[in-house]
Amino acid sequence: MQFKRKNGFLSAVLIPVAFAVSVPVLAQNVDTAGKSAQQIQSQAMSPDMRASKVIGKQVKNPQGENLGKIEDLVVNVGTEKLQYAVISSGGFLGLGDKLFAYPAELFKTTAGAEGKEEFVLAVDKEQLKKAPGFERNRKPNWSLNTYRSQVDSFFYKEDTAKRTATGRLMSASDLIGKDVNDRAAHSAGEIEELVVNFGNGRTYAILDFDKAWNPDDKLLALPLSAFTFPGRPDVDIFLNIQREKIDMARSFDESNWPNLNDAIYRSDLSGYLSGMQQQSDNTGRSSGGSK
Repeated sequence: MQFKRKNGFLSAVLIPVAFAVSVPVLAQNVDTAGKSAQQIQSQAMSPDMRASKVIGKQVKNPQGENLGKIEDLVVNVGTEKLQYAVISSGGFLGLGDKLFAYPAELFKTTAGAEGKEEFVLAVDKEQLKKAPGFERNRKPNWSLNTYRSQVDSFFYKEDTAKRTATGRLMSASDLIGKDVNDRAAHSAGEIEELVVNFGNGRTYAILDFDKAWNPDDKLLALPLSAFTFPGRPDVDIFLNIQREKIDMARSFDESNWPNLNDAIYRSDLSGYLSGMQQQSDNTGRSSGGSK
């Protein structure tokens, strides 16, 4: 995957955070309606990771066999959740170089320094053969429910229709580097990165503002609700939040990223993103914006 990046981007190293994430054993139908307290706690402990660092990572099964690598991530911009990880089989089990979308919550992630995380997918070989996949040169249109409904009906025995019908899906590779305009159609910057969490699904954007907005050329975390995502891929994303409402005091240098998994930082960020969501909701309603 090729992304638009600036020199020095992604140079910081996250401080390792030790944790374990419990993952339900994958069956052809997975019921996620009832989750144990241990699973909920594990989700809260799972790491925030930069999407561009996750793409390209190897995925193994619990036996240590290579299942392929993560080719892309698929984000639900309506619910602001990571929904699928797209994996290439790499010819495993004679499947050819097919791609498969797996629900993000089925992965177990083992924390380490940034870029050193490990991904385990508890998948039976025979089920892998039966899972709905697609050819590399015939990628699904995530705006349609055709393929995602096949994936959801394969993995979930309950709430399939609700999961499939809720929210619009977009791939991380399409979002990273995407230009962002303000409501007056003036350039506001670009999406520099997405931060994702496989445990709780939380996804937010890192925006690199243009110098007209931010002379210091810093990066700022914003919720996905801060943006309007046009249906046409050739149209830029719009920023719903007015310039004076943006708290640049929370911005950071692109060469000096915060530790995304520091407990205090994560707690503070959650409150901040919630406040920005309220700002974007109000601005979107007043300006007629929609996602």
